[in-house]
Amino acid sequence: MAINRNNIVAFLRHGEVVGVYAMLMLSIRGLEAMLVGDFDGRDPHGGHLVTRLELPAAIYQWLVVAPGLAAEGVMHVAAFLQHPHYRAANLYMRSFSQAGARISTALGFRPVEGATLTGLHRYVRLINRPSVPEMPAEALPRAA
Repeated sequence: MAINRNNIVAFLRHGEVVGVYAMLMLSIRGLEAMLVGDFDGRDPHGGHLVTRLELPAAIYQWLVVAPGLAAEGVMHVAAFLQHPHYRAANLYMRSFSQAGARISTALGFRPVEGATLTGLHRYVRLINRPSVPEMPAEALPRAA
């Protein structure tokens, strides 16, 4: 939080913390380090993170604790991450169990091929996906 206060979001109900969404806003150096296995998410190197005013190259979802009704907070974080400042940063996470891998896959995350970090998954943001070329009008089926 000292580098970027947006790395941690706490969900409160009646003044009590009921959930947490922790992420790391990564610099290009941080993204590279993660992909080659030279990244410690528990104690990241300062050069691997960006400040609140810098555009992140990627967002590493480090921890999500949102039991029961606190899960609503995750929707608010998802909306927050649609802000133009974050919209182009692909999301990364690690799954340490089969259940975690199933959940991440259901959310659209896919394993990162060739990544050294075990269980690394990536969600490619819509803005970063290759666009499908439009079909010319003459190639469209005609109504009979």
